[in-house]
Amino acid sequence: MLSTFAIGEVSRPPTLPTFLCLSSKNLKDRLQHYDAGPEIGTQPTAIAVAKQKWPGKCFVHIFRYRQVVGVVLAACASVLLARHLQRLRLLHRRATTVKMKLQFGLLAAALLAPICEASPKAAGFQPRVVPRSTPCNCTGTIDGGNASSMYICNDSRLGPKILPKMLPLSSFLSDYDRFGGLTPGEYLAKWTTDGSYYYPDLNGFSVDPNGNAINGSLVLDVGALVDRFGSEYGDFLGAADAPYNQRSIPPSSLDTDPTAPLYPYKYYIYEVIKPLEVIAGPIAPWFGQPGLGTQFYTGNVGTILDLIDMGYLARVNASVLVSTTQGCGVGDCPW
Repeated sequence: MLSTFAIGEVSRPPTLPTFLCLSSKNLKDRLQHYDAGPEIGTQPTAIAVAKQKWPGKCFVHIFRYRQVVGVVLAACASVLLARHLQRLRLLHRRATTVKMKLQFGLLAAALLAPICEASPKAAGFQPRVVPRSTPCNCTGTIDGGNASSMYICNDSRLGPKILPKMLPLSSFLSDYDRFGGLTPGEYLAKWTTDGSYYYPDLNGFSVDPNGNAINGSLVLDVGALVDRFGSEYGDFLGAADAPYNQRSIPPSSLDTDPTAPLYPYKYYIYEVIKPLEVIAGPIAPWFGQPGLGTQFYTGNVGTILDLIDMGYLARVNASVLVSTTQGCGVGDCPW
């Protein structure tokens, strides 16, 4: 399976804070082992979907594990602090002497001191005011008129103005810096020739110090999930649920194909139906993105449409990355 693993089954659901604290620690321990995996296709920075089975076939999914684990562990610390302060408040109320009340008050202040010291305001920090809406500098772009009004600067090469807000696509794009710090025109000047994007040599694989592509033959097992942003006439796949910026593809790959409205943002996900041999390796940084995700080149066998026709791949709904439940989703879990 690609970047997927499960947390052990439990007999009954714990309370929500307890579940988060325990499973996050478990998840963090597993990630250290996961990152050390030597296999081609293992992504130290890939998204993992942590799956916790509950009675009634109810699952909890945790996306973007690195960010979520950090947030959850911080939340656990906050929960513990709140509990301590609540107990101190009760003891303070029950204290019979002024001295005891003062002692409990000082203890509460000691617990809060590290938070106060870490506050940006305590260091004289002045937050930068960011305007709600900053118009794009569209110099150097091609205005396609009203027919292209859904794109940045009305230029389809720059991708849609509105990025997806629903899972799983929203999680792929949470760290996406579309133009890598450039204006739209500067971005096009850097990454296009004759009006079209140009791609790196060696099929976009990262290279070693000698300039050789870093890749190898790999067989994708039956049941593995792979995905793709872009037309199915291509011959590259990615590890399902990898962040968009690890894929090193241009913003136009997010343009919905009007002839395929059932696949918004031109996103397709596939299940491997029979073993598929591919060339796998890390993706070279390109298009202003860091890359280094894992890509699978299928050109030796055929395009994605060919692989579907030959029975290697089957399209599946993107919701498979959000929930694999049978009538029980995240919101239905019996906390």
